[in-house]
Amino acid sequence: NLIGGRIGRDVVILRRLAKQMIAHATSRPQRVEAGFFDHPPPLEYDATAGTVAAPRWPQAEYLARFPTYDRDLTASIVAGIDVRGNFRIVGALLDAVNELPPEQAHELTPHVIRWLRIPIRAYTDDKLTMLVERLFDNHPVPFSIVAEWERRKLTDDGG
Repeated sequence: NLIGGRIGRDVVILRRLAKQMIAHATSRPQRVEAGFFDHPPPLEYDATAGTVAAPRWPQAEYLARFPTYDRDLTASIVAGIDVRGNFRIVGALLDAVNELPPEQAHELTPHVIRWLRIPIRAYTDDKLTMLVERLFDNHPVPFSIVAEWERRKLTDDGG
C-alpha cells in the first residue's frame, strides 16, 4: 500500500525527529527555560464524528527518563505543566514522578491530586498504584490520593 507505506515512514521519521529535538532541548537548560515544556496538546474533540483524541506529547514521555540527569529540574518542570485534560500526558508525568526520590514525589502530590480529576484512567491506574505504594513507604500520603486510589480499586472490583 503506497499511501500506508508513506504514512508509516513519515511517522517513523517524525518520531525520530521528536526524540532528537527533546534530547537537544533538554541538554540545554536555556531551552527548558524558554518554554519547551509549556505547550502540551489538549484533548481534541470532533463533535461531528463524536470522537475524542488524546495526542501524545514526547516532551512528557521524555521526562520519565530525565530525573537521572536533574531531579530538581524534572520536579520543577512537572509541577509547571498544565495537562489540559489530556490523560496521556498525565500517564507520562506519573512515570516521571515515579522516577523521582520519594521526597520529591511527595512534594508533587498537589499536582497528582489535580490530575486524578481527569476521568479516563487507562493510562494512570497502575502508575497511581506504584506512586501510592512508594509514598506509603516513606511519607504520609494525602487522604485525597488514597481515597481516589481506593475508589478506583472498588470500581474495578465491581464494588
